[in-house]
Amino acid sequence: MPSKGSRSEYSGQSKRYALVRVYEILKEYTDEDHHMKQSELVDKLCELYDLNVNRKLIAEKIEDINYLGKDYGLEVSSEKGSGTYLLGRMFEKSEIRFLIDAVFSSRSIGQKQALEITNKLQKFLSKYERKSFKYVAKSGEITRTDSKSVLYNIDTLLTAIEGGKKISFNYNREYLDQEKNEKKKNQIKTASPYYLVNNQGKYYLVCNIDWFNDITNLRVERMSNIVILDEDVRDVKTIPGLEKGLDISKYANANIYMFATDTINANIRIDSDYSVAYVLDWFGDNARVYKGDDGRIYARITASEWALIYWCLQYGETIELLEPHTTREKIKEIVDKMHNNYKD
Repeated sequence: MPSKGSRSEYSGQSKRYALVRVYEILKEYTDEDHHMKQSELVDKLCELYDLNVNRKLIAEKIEDINYLGKDYGLEVSSEKGSGTYLLGRMFEKSEIRFLIDAVFSSRSIGQKQALEITNKLQKFLSKYERKSFKYVAKSGEITRTDSKSVLYNIDTLLTAIEGGKKISFNYNREYLDQEKNEKKKNQIKTASPYYLVNNQGKYYLVCNIDWFNDITNLRVERMSNIVILDEDVRDVKTIPGLEKGLDISKYANANIYMFATDTINANIRIDSDYSVAYVLDWFGDNARVYKGDDGRIYARITASEWALIYWCLQYGETIELLEPHTTREKIKEIVDKMHNNYKD
């Protein structure tokens, strides 16, 4: 807000500032359920911005907004007896809700970044409409990455993909063996990046790592020290099985599931140190990985029962659910049925 004594400074430039300020007031204080009289607009301009204008100028600025803003979806309704309000916005409330839900559910960005982005998106709504987004404050309660650089990583990877250039990077996959952890983190990998895919709130880079003849998916927040190289990416059609190219839509059509079932406390055995990362990727702080007295790797997990059942089936080669017994029996029944389906 301007300091005291600045009224004369603004009064000579009222027309220059009024257009933006009228729009800001309408965006913040009006919607289809909350209208303002033009006299109230005049008072708000004076109160918030120290601008002295008359109703005639307000009417002119409303016409300007409707003329200049039509390409952006902006529309002001101002009918005698009904008051004035912002009828059309750059984003509808449903569109903002969709975008905020996408940010809110993403595990690829930290809590602070999620709140900053959602706060920016809410600025497209009136203060009354923003009240329906109180759940955003709970965004820190879901499992999220601790990476602070994921948005920078995404920008860098997109630049490399658009330019058709290879990248070098470190990949910070978590192993229970700390010595192995440090060794892997210091390894520099080189890859040909093709696509970025958001799957269940996590960003993956679809790429080909040098010296391998296949496609792999890398978690973007696990990547660090990304450098764009002056070397063209490998032609994806030279990868065995992709002679006709990579259909990213089909490739990204993964088995996505969400179950509204009771939460259980489970104990699983992990047969491979490599699979520890799968547990941490999916369950985050809801999983505690430890070594048993027998030297084998275990994890205690709190999760939706049927989500855990299907997850165990997905990683069945290296994961075995031990407890609870009733959940283990359900997995056995599914496995028996699958065996019958494939025994011929």
